Amino acid sequence: MAKYTEENLRKAKASLSHFFGAQLKEWEQQGFIPDIYLEGKSREYISEKEARALREILLLKTVKYSTLGNKEEIGYNTLMDFRSGKKKKLYRWQYNHVRDTLNTLAERIAHVVQKPVEPTLAYLEEVCELLEDRRLVKTSIYRAVEGCPRPTITWFYSGIQGKYGESIEKRMDKYRSFFEGLRKYLAELKEKISMV
Repeated sequence: MAKYTEENLRKAKASLSHFFGAQLKEWEQQGFIPDIYLEGKSREYISEKEARALREILLLKTVKYSTLGNKEEIGYNTLMDFRSGKKKKLYRWQYNHVRDTLNTLAERIAHVVQKPVEPTLAYLEEVCELLEDRRLVKTSIYRAVEGCPRPTITWFYSGIQGKYGESIEKRMDKYRSFFEGLRKYLAELKEKISMV
C-alpha cells in the first residue's frame, strides 16, 4: 500500500476514469492508497478482435470464468458482464491479466497432455491434480470426453488410491480409451485457451 500523499492521489486519479468521494475519504482516513491505483492502469480498450476471442473462451463450459480475475483488479461481475455481452470491451490491463491467467492454465494442461497415457497411479494423480484446478469445471470436462467404458467421476477426486489400492492400475487399463479421450480433449482445450 502506498502512503496517502498528494502525488500518489494525483497518480491514482489519472489511472482511473472515475472516483467516488467516499472512496477518497476512506483513503485519506486510512492514510494509504491501494497500489493497484498507482500502477498506471491504462484506460485503453482492447480491440474488437481480442474481445471476440476472449468472449469465446469465457463461454466455454469447461473454464470457470469467475476465477480468472481477482477481487482487487477484475471482479466477478466485470467478467460476467463481458461474457454475456453487457459490457462490450475490457481495458487492456484487464485483458492482459486474464490472458496471463489463461496462458498459465494452458501451460499446466500442456504439462499433462505431453505425456502418454499410462495405467499408473502417478499418472492418475497428475490428471486429478490438474482437474482440481479451480479455473476448470471438472464435471463439464468429464461429460465432454468420449471413450467407453467410463470410470465414475469420483475417480477424479482425491483419495482414489485409498479406495482402490493396488488394483488401480488394472482398473485404469480397463478405461484406457476414456483416458486417451481425456488427453485428446485437454489438448484441444489447451489450444482454445492459449492466447498469444
